[in-house]
Amino acid sequence: PRSIQISARVKDDHTGLWNIRQTTLPPVWPLQYQTVGLLDERYVLQTCGPTISLWSADMLWVVSESSIFVQAGVDLESPHQIDRRFGDLVEQAGQIISIKVPSSTDEEGNLVVLRMPVVPYGWVTLAEFREEDMSCVRCYFNRPYDRESEFQMTWGRVHREALDLDSWLTEVGSLLGELSEAQENVKEALQHYDNSSDPLALPSVVARNAARSKATDKLVTFLSLLDDTKLEGKSWKFDGDRQKQVDVLRLRLDGLKVGTEFLASEKIGKLKEQRRNTRDHLQKVEDIQHDLKKARRYDEDEDDYNPEKIQKLERKLKKAKTDAQQAEKDLQKLKAETSKLASEHAPEMLPAIASLFQKEIKQALNNLKNVSQARILQVFSMDRSLMSYDQTREDMKQMSKPQARHKILEGSYQGYPCVLKFFDTENHSSITNFMKEVVLHEKLKSPLVVELQAAFVDFSLHAGVLHFKRYKCDMHQWASAGGK
Repeated sequence: PRSIQISARVKDDHTGLWNIRQTTLPPVWPLQYQTVGLLDERYVLQTCGPTISLWSADMLWVVSESSIFVQAGVDLESPHQIDRRFGDLVEQAGQIISIKVPSSTDEEGNLVVLRMPVVPYGWVTLAEFREEDMSCVRCYFNRPYDRESEFQMTWGRVHREALDLDSWLTEVGSLLGELSEAQENVKEALQHYDNSSDPLALPSVVARNAARSKATDKLVTFLSLLDDTKLEGKSWKFDGDRQKQVDVLRLRLDGLKVGTEFLASEKIGKLKEQRRNTRDHLQKVEDIQHDLKKARRYDEDEDDYNPEKIQKLERKLKKAKTDAQQAEKDLQKLKAETSKLASEHAPEMLPAIASLFQKEIKQALNNLKNVSQARILQVFSMDRSLMSYDQTREDMKQMSKPQARHKILEGSYQGYPCVLKFFDTENHSSITNFMKEVVLHEKLKSPLVVELQAAFVDFSLHAGVLHFKRYKCDMHQWASAGGK
């Protein structure tokens, strides 16, 4: 016979009635294991010897090759788990993935490979296409049946509905590039900002916010798709280390969320509050120093001399200095954190942070480039003065020679030895030059360069001051110890 006709009783799920459906298959003698067509658009008929079985057609694919491998991951180099043979039914377990791989032949170009997760675990290749014209190179399965169109689904449609990892990754990278460009436009606009309007309303800032929102949404969706498909970068290899790229994207998403959630007005408010607190502590130190100076002006043989009062004031001064130092340290830490966040995510807020400085310092800051402002704000202390240190200026040890251009003193801050380098700031240009000196020291990051820990301007001394750690050894000893 040219064909074998098989009849099957199929129960209608809606009416509950049984209907007779028929299909034909070519004769295979003896009748062996094979799968044929669909019955009633919902079932696959499978024969094995004298046994006939009906399978639900949803999410089922029929192997058309003599044998295929089920692999551990979506990557084509994944270990083989099990194999499936011609006629086997394979159940789809999740979204089909489209990946690009270099062609294994001598032909130039890449192949687009459709990979599918299957039950109970593993991945199989559905088909391979040439990237340039999407012509099919090889199909490993019969195309699935589409109920709505009553025809078999085309491979083109399968490809269009697949998750194209490489296209997603390229688009995410493009959006992140646009965001970086938009951020640079903000910094460029700030060079011409005259403080006459709200920096948040600048067109470049509005465009940057829109670019960040778009990039964030796309990146969240992409990483969610990877999570949903249980994929990582190492699961598909093409044109570089995908795992590293995905890890970088996850870190980048954290940064984008920080930028989106950065509440500049709230941060500025906290800075102002901490600055007032620091000034109150410094004023208390100044008041106690004034009282102590008055108490000490009497000689021991005079009637108004009161040693107990002097000792009490000295203890109060020591505690007040400690409190002022901690307040200033907290202010410096908060300012550095806020400046860093603003520099990375909202540079339009740097002028607002700079406005908290004294007028002269603010003018000097505004004369510098945006990147230089960010460097200064990392280390500059708004309210520190020489009065904040453990010793008075007279009690500090002078390390420089009398004829030296810059005076250098040795002292301590919160008990830690330090070196202070002084710059004359009698006029505005000198303050600007001092700011440039701060920028220069901030750029010098090396284990063999003494790190700048703080910078400030003491207007009572007309001096800009750089604060360094004091190393109790010579340069040769320090360098031999690895700069520690």
